[in-house]
Amino acid sequence: MRRFQQNLCASYRGPIRFVIIGGVLVFLVYLLKFYLNWSTKPQPLEMDDKYYRGFGVNFQRDARDGIRHMSNQGKLSDAESHKDPRIPSLGKHIDIKAAPVGVHVHVDPDLKQQQKSKLVSKDDEVQRVPEKHSQQEFYLVHLDLKGAPPKISYYEKIFPLLHSWGANGLLIEYEDMFPYWDNLEDLASGYNYTKAGIQTILKLAAKNQLTVIPLIQTFGHMEFVLKHKQFARHRELPENPQSVSPCKKDAMRVIHAMIDQVLSLHPDATFLHIGCDEVSDLARGTKCINAMEAEGVTKEDLFFRHVKTIATYIRENYPKIKPIMWDDMFRKLSLDILQKSEIGQYVDPMVWMYLPDVKGKLPGDLWVKYSKVFKTVWAATAYKGASGSAQLVPDIDYHVKNHLNWLKVINDVDGKLVTFRGIALTGWQRYDHFGVLCELLPVSLPSLAFCLQALKYGEINQDVLLYVSRSLGCDEVFKKDLKAVSSAKCTFPGYPIFAVVHNYHLTLKSYDNLLWQEHAGWITEYHLRHRYSNPAHIKSLLKPVNKMLVTLYKLSQKVTGIMAAVFYPETSEEWIEENIQPMIAKLKWLKTTANSLSLDSTWPKRPLPKSAVSSDRQQVEQSKMHAQNVNQPFQKNQPLVKNDQQKMV
Repeated sequence: MRRFQQNLCASYRGPIRFVIIGGVLVFLVYLLKFYLNWSTKPQPLEMDDKYYRGFGVNFQRDARDGIRHMSNQGKLSDAESHKDPRIPSLGKHIDIKAAPVGVHVHVDPDLKQQQKSKLVSKDDEVQRVPEKHSQQEFYLVHLDLKGAPPKISYYEKIFPLLHSWGANGLLIEYEDMFPYWDNLEDLASGYNYTKAGIQTILKLAAKNQLTVIPLIQTFGHMEFVLKHKQFARHRELPENPQSVSPCKKDAMRVIHAMIDQVLSLHPDATFLHIGCDEVSDLARGTKCINAMEAEGVTKEDLFFRHVKTIATYIRENYPKIKPIMWDDMFRKLSLDILQKSEIGQYVDPMVWMYLPDVKGKLPGDLWVKYSKVFKTVWAATAYKGASGSAQLVPDIDYHVKNHLNWLKVINDVDGKLVTFRGIALTGWQRYDHFGVLCELLPVSLPSLAFCLQALKYGEINQDVLLYVSRSLGCDEVFKKDLKAVSSAKCTFPGYPIFAVVHNYHLTLKSYDNLLWQEHAGWITEYHLRHRYSNPAHIKSLLKPVNKMLVTLYKLSQKVTGIMAAVFYPETSEEWIEENIQPMIAKLKWLKTTANSLSLDSTWPKRPLPKSAVSSDRQQVEQSKMHAQNVNQPFQKNQPLVKNDQQKMV
């Protein structure tokens, strides 16, 4: 019997062992599946897969498949990338950290803890931002149309991107792109949008859940109005078209007409920004000086009277609309003056500060004062157009610091001293109506994307670098230093313009090297005046000058062709005239000078004759005139003819 039992146990020992091992394996698989489901819950993306595939990005609805951690030194795999050898190289990227809008990504717990504890260094001058911060009702993207206004077809491409990045509104400063009519018709530019075009913009905005707030300058920065002869009488100073006079009643009729026309094409608007910043000539004119003496009032009184007159007009004729205005003209005034003005009953202030050190540059008592005057306030940051009047490429690190430090200020005071209604991310295209173009909108989309993420999450981490890279259709992940150039290629709307501007920077470096390093010591106006230089250096200069001229001619043609997809002809013509033509003119002068000096075969002994200075100075002027004359084909400054065919709907 015992032997039988032993044989029976031996016969079942194998199956029993198999069952036990199998049970353990099933249990372990179940635990692993539970862990994966817990740590990587699928979340829908905010935008449809088809949209991202349109930019060469293969997003999946499950975040476990759609977003993966970077590998291979930040390169995306061939299956994930979109490569086009026809597109030039892209700029590298910044020192920032955050999490993508609407995309939830599994992050290793150890890595996540490192990211939480890893703050921007003191060298970057970014203050610590709490992980939880207040959320504002509005995140507005400012469109400054006083320069390089895009065609309406471009809005159709970028509005979905703005929404996906976290924007829910637009602050549109039309200036001369608005289709003013009747007595205001001359305010509109030769390429202004039509009334139908404005309606198209509003429909595109509504489709992408973007609230539109129009901005009309009504005090300072009215150059586009006051530059015209028929409106010049409304200036504060006759010689300066910057500011309208608050002491001339006829000027108010012009402002009311502008408001009426703009709001007639924005019937659903609930806010109107009335500008009123940087009124540089306030109360400097004779009429205002006399008024202050006769009435015993101050220039601050005149300022508030003008603003309240405009706000009262809006309240009486458009009761559902709340006026917003820039705050800089009363930012440093005392609480007593602000309260006596009763300005808080008429407008919401929008506090702008575009420098990284937001808290240090704003008055220390600002929020205490405003808490006793205004019910709600707005903040204004900058994603471009605030670091140099002729800046071509935005310094993204600079702008992200501005946003992160604004967020720190808001977290400190929002709900405690004041209530923030929203944040406007300004993107200035000119510093004023007469200024040159600064960073173009397509060149600044990466900056805008990162700035929106900074506001949304208070930091930017590796996951957002991957997210923004994909949302821009880039085949490389953004790096931590955007100032250098990498080999990345992207497909975001207007990327060819982004690429050609970066290519221009490389050309500019070669140009500077040619002029100021290789041959600077042998071909100057001194050499031309005295006809005294080394012929070997003169001859060696001609070949690289001719090569650089060919490069610049080709670049001009490329800029014209590429920008035509986004902008009206005026923009490419102006950009070329501001950035490329001066280089061509200088090189042609060098070529003319070199050819002139190469005719000499003997030279006088030192000291050189002084009589040559006065006589040969005329040759310098003649050489310059010659360079200008041969440059005429590139001067496209013919006046724009306003007709319906030129307008883009």
